[in-house]
Amino acid sequence: MEIDRSNQGENTVKINNLLAEVYHLVEQLEQEAEENRQRFQQELEAGEILTTESQSFGQK
Repeated sequence: MEIDRSNQGENTVKINNLLAEVYHLVEQLEQEAEENRQRFQQELEAGEILTTESQSFGQK
């Protein structure tokens, strides 16, 4: 009986450690996603500026 409780405690610790690791990985992915979203937005805006400038240049 004591061995079962010991194993259960060890398993609980392992599960908690794995959950903490998963949580940390999710936080990293969320941060990377936000950085990618910002970079995409900047590139999209830069592309719109270039498109506007090239259209203006073509009209001159």
